[in-house]
Formats: sequence, structure tokens, C-alpha cells
Amino acid sequence: WQLLYNGHLSHINNQYSRSPMYSQLMKSADSISAHFTDTISLKTLARDAGLSEGHFCRLFKQFTGFTPFQYINRKRVTKSCEYLSKTDKKIAEVAALCGYNNISYYNRIFLRIMKETPSSYRKHFQK
Repeated sequence: WQLLYNGHLSHINNQYSRSPMYSQLMKSADSISAHFTDTISLKTLARDAGLSEGHFCRLFKQFTGFTPFQYINRKRVTKSCEYLSKTDKKIAEVAALCGYNNISYYNRIFLRIMKETPSSYRKHFQK
């Protein structure tokens, strides 16, 4: 998943690197990557990019293919996959380490993105 995700971002970088908004949107994506465990508001992301919330959402989705919150959730789930495959931390602990304070919500988002539950994902690496 990470390789696919990275390939998608490199394609985006090539496609949009000449756009005047590229540097602002890249800063937003980098900020999300650096602070994905924190509570990140749309208002803050838009303000930091110097855009209205609606305009920021439209451009960010064009730039990444995801809404800002889909992007944040993918970042969090990708990181949780690392924890699930490389540690024996409890799933609730992994969820908390990745910015989720509700295990039920984490499980739902993980299932939506990975097409399996966190526990079944972990089982693949234990075999």
C-alpha cells in the first residue's frame, strides 16, 4: 500500500509541479504527514495555505486525489499498519498512537481503507 501511495504522490508531483498552488498544497500535505497524530482542523490547513476552506478542499482533492480528511486517515492507517506488523502492541494502543481516540472509529476506517480488520491484518504477519 505504501509503495502504491508513494507512486501516486510522485505522479501528482510531476503533474502539478508547475501549478502556482503546488508549493502551498505540498506544504499542507507535508504538515499532515508530520502531524497526523494531532487533531488537524480544516480551518488551520486552509489558513496556512492562504485559501478559503472550500477552495482549499477542492484544490487539495485535485492535488492528492483525496479530501484532506481522507488523506489524514490514510496516513494514520498506513502508520498503524507498521505498528500492527512490527509490534505486539494492543490494537487499541496502536489506534491511540496513530491519532484515533475511538477504537470503533479506527476499526471502521481501517476496514474501509484496507478491506480487512486490524486483527486480520496483523494475523497475516504472524504466520
